[in-house]
Amino acid sequence: MSVDVQASPGMARQRAKHWYQEVGDGGERAAVTVDQVAASPSGQVEQDVAWGDVSTPPVVPGFGPQRAIQFSARQGDFSFKYGRQYGETFSFDAMIFPDPITVVTHPDHAKSLFLASPDIVSSTVVDSPLRPIVGDKSVLTANGERHRRQRKLLMPSFHGDYVANYRDQIVQASQREIDTWKTGQTIQVSIAAQRITLDVILAGIFGIDGELTPGSAEDLLRREVIRTLDFSVHPLAKLAEVANMRSTEPVGLQKWAMGRLDKAIYALISARRGSAVHGNDILSVLLATTDEDGVSRTDKEIRDELVTLVLAGHETTANTLAWACERLVRYPAVYARLKDAVRSETPDDAYIEATIHEVMRVRPVVPIIGRKVAVPWQLGDKVIPAGSRLLVSI
Repeated sequence: MSVDVQASPGMARQRAKHWYQEVGDGGERAAVTVDQVAASPSGQVEQDVAWGDVSTPPVVPGFGPQRAIQFSARQGDFSFKYGRQYGETFSFDAMIFPDPITVVTHPDHAKSLFLASPDIVSSTVVDSPLRPIVGDKSVLTANGERHRRQRKLLMPSFHGDYVANYRDQIVQASQREIDTWKTGQTIQVSIAAQRITLDVILAGIFGIDGELTPGSAEDLLRREVIRTLDFSVHPLAKLAEVANMRSTEPVGLQKWAMGRLDKAIYALISARRGSAVHGNDILSVLLATTDEDGVSRTDKEIRDELVTLVLAGHETTANTLAWACERLVRYPAVYARLKDAVRSETPDDAYIEATIHEVMRVRPVVPIIGRKVAVPWQLGDKVIPAGSRLLVSI
C-alpha cells in the first residue's frame, strides 16, 4: 500500500513552502529558523508621537478590491510575497476598512502583541469572515468577559471522562478507515483524514454514531453537515466569503448553505430537549449547562457553538493529520523514531507531543490572526497609530 501525500486544493492554500530557501548551485534546501532573525523592538509607544519624525509601514499599491480578494484567497502567499518586497511590516488596503491593515511577520512583533493586555491590544474576531457563519453567540466571535464566560461553559466538555470518550471515538473512527485500505492501494491522506474527523465530530459533538434511522433528525443533520463541509472547500465558498465581508448575517450562497444546516441543527436541538436520554456528546453537555444565574442556554447560543466546533474542527484537524504524514514521509529518521515512540511498551509521550507541535508550527492551518491596538505601537523602525488593525502572520 502506498500513501498519496499530495495536499488537497484547500490544503495547498495553507502550504508554507516559504519556510525554505534555495541555496547553492545544487539546489539544496535550508530551513529558515527563528534563531536566524535579528531582534526587532516592538511594543507600546509610551511618549507622545511626533508623527512627522516616525516612519509608518509602506502600503502595497493597487486596487483595494483586488488586494482584498488576493489576500482572502491565499493569505500565506500574500504575506510572503509582499514581505519580501516591502519588509517585515507592511500595509494594504483591504477595502472593508477606512484605513489600511498592517501585516506583521516578525516574531518579536507577534510576541509583543500576543502578550499585551487585551485592554490595549484586542482581538479582531468581531471582524472575522466566519462571523456570518458561526454567529454572534459563538465563542469564536466573543471578546473580553463574554469570551471568558463562554469558554468556561465549554471547558467541561474537554476534561476527564469526556476526553477519554473522545479518545475512544478517535481510535474507533481511525480503525474503521484504516480497515478499508487494501494492499497496493494509493491512499490520499487528506480525504481519509476528512472522513475520520467527520466521524469523530458527529459522534463527539452531536452523539451521532453507527447506523441511523433514515429521515431521523440525526440522519438529516449528518447529510447536511457533509453537504456544508463539501461546500466550504469549493471555490464558490471563497467568493461567498468575500461577498459577506463586514456582514453580520450570511447573504447569497452562504445564506442558502447555512440555512439548510441551521434547519437540521435546530431540529436536532428540539428533539434532544424533548428527550430524557442524554449522552456524553457536547450537544448534551450544552443542553444541560447553565450560566452563573442558573439560566439555560438558548437554542441560538447552542447552535452557534455547535457550528463553530464543526467548522473549526473538521478541515483544520484533517489538514494537520495530512501534513503530518507529508512531513514524516520526507523525514524518515523522524518517522522511524515516532513509530518506536508510539509502539514501545512505555510510549515516549514527550516525543509524540513534540512531533505534533512541530507539524502545527511549520504547517499552520490558520495562517493569520487579527489584532487591534488602542495605543500607538512600535514595530521595528515603524510606528502605527492607535486604532490600527493588524494581521499577525503565523
